[in-house]
Amino acid sequence: MAVDDEGDAADGGTVRSSGTPQLARIVTTNLGGGVPPAQINDENEEQNATATVTTPQLPHGGFDKIQTLPTPMLYTPMSPRIPQGLGIDLGKVGPLVETNNQNSGAPLQQLQVRKRRGPKGKGLQNSQNLDDALKLEHRIVSELVQPVNLSPQRIVSLPTVSEESGFTEKVGAGELGEELGGEFTVGDDSYITGYLLRDLNSSVTWEKVKQIGRGNFSVVKLCHRKLVGEQPKGEDRILEYVAVKQIIYPPDLVQAKRDRTELFSQFESSLTRELSVLQQLHHPCIVQFLAINNPVFVRERTPISRLLEVHGDGVLPVCDIVMSYSKGGDLLNALTERNSGVALPLVQRIFAELTTAVRYLHGRGIVHRDLKLENVLLNYDLQEFATAFEADPLQFADTPLIQLTDFGLCKQVAADELCTARCGSEDYVSPEILMGIPYDGRLSDSWALGVIMYCLLEDMLPFDVPPNATPRQRQRATSHRIARFEWRWFKWAGKPLNAKEIVERTLTRRNQRWNVDDISQTRYIQDVVETLTFLL
Repeated sequence: MAVDDEGDAADGGTVRSSGTPQLARIVTTNLGGGVPPAQINDENEEQNATATVTTPQLPHGGFDKIQTLPTPMLYTPMSPRIPQGLGIDLGKVGPLVETNNQNSGAPLQQLQVRKRRGPKGKGLQNSQNLDDALKLEHRIVSELVQPVNLSPQRIVSLPTVSEESGFTEKVGAGELGEELGGEFTVGDDSYITGYLLRDLNSSVTWEKVKQIGRGNFSVVKLCHRKLVGEQPKGEDRILEYVAVKQIIYPPDLVQAKRDRTELFSQFESSLTRELSVLQQLHHPCIVQFLAINNPVFVRERTPISRLLEVHGDGVLPVCDIVMSYSKGGDLLNALTERNSGVALPLVQRIFAELTTAVRYLHGRGIVHRDLKLENVLLNYDLQEFATAFEADPLQFADTPLIQLTDFGLCKQVAADELCTARCGSEDYVSPEILMGIPYDGRLSDSWALGVIMYCLLEDMLPFDVPPNATPRQRQRATSHRIARFEWRWFKWAGKPLNAKEIVERTLTRRNQRWNVDDISQTRYIQDVVETLTFLL
């Protein structure tokens, strides 16, 4: 097998790398039609990975050294882009890794990565952590420099991409009126006022209850509606408890104030793209965008710039995005807290709902690009729901179990349009994104669906270090195993199960990979969808 100049596997031929035979060994493995590989024998790797190395052919820069394949996935204190004076002792973390392609003369585009795993010893945390292998105190998985006062932890990446948003419709300026004259501060920090998307002339006030999530550039808070008189009825019930995503601006933007830097443009483009997509979505298994604290954010193409221009004080505007609340939390936490695993019928129900949501997106030309367990929210407590569902699955046919969320990396694309931004989450990113080549966002989404399906079945991530790995295999980065399609079954090895076909047909080379329509047409999905009345 060989890899062509776009990183896909081909039958016969040569492996084209960027000048090192070692790279050919990373991206070459004898798979045969996408079937999960057998256990790799390290002693025989030198003999099995034969290849002819030619001149670099990658359209977006190549890899000068073997280390530069995984390094876009690993932003650590050894990064040469981190400025001096942050109190980081580079001597403790080893030599710097080159990130520039000397042959092309252009810097290698950095990959934005988000990663979060379960608590140690629970659920998905079944293998050695890569951070432990690297022996690092901090790990920055963002294109931004980590603030000095952050405690050691994984940092969620900024959801910005370098490519254009892809939206062609014009956003009307609207009547700005009094909303431009309002204060940027919330006033009493215990309350949030939002303008309803269904009628921007109507507003609702919510009281903050508690914080339920936090990213590098956002905080999510549970809020309860302040009512006078009778309780909400009908469609207003969804407004009783909401999740409010409060945007946190990067420190560099706060300090720069009015400067229109590239970072500012990326941040504003990402925010407006997410809001524009959310306004288009109306599906029972996708989070609902209910309100916004300032209508300018949904009326203007460049709302932050517009608000800064009107106020003229350089203070970045508050942005509160009010969305539907899912009281069951995210799927990753639910799985790690449930030691007994999830029954197969419930796994089938969860995955079928997720598939319908992704198919809905793709049918409207929207690719998500950050599908993962953390972005699947549960409308019910999994422990309580699992017991009731086991007793009678059909009693829940009229209500969705999940909501897909986090559209910060989404993109609206034409039918044959390829994406170029290297973005995603480390455990779920497809090989073609790793290789830095133009990719089909729909096929990258279906790859991520395969990762999720594997997690639900095996209670571990497919590209984690396998339990019986050799010391040499344990030192490999996740990106190495992804590039080699290095995964296999453990709990379900040699056992018949219809769901396994979905994994095997998605965690494979892109020219053989199923899209979401292929997944949806399987009996595994159809048997569930046909019973769900809320999809009718």
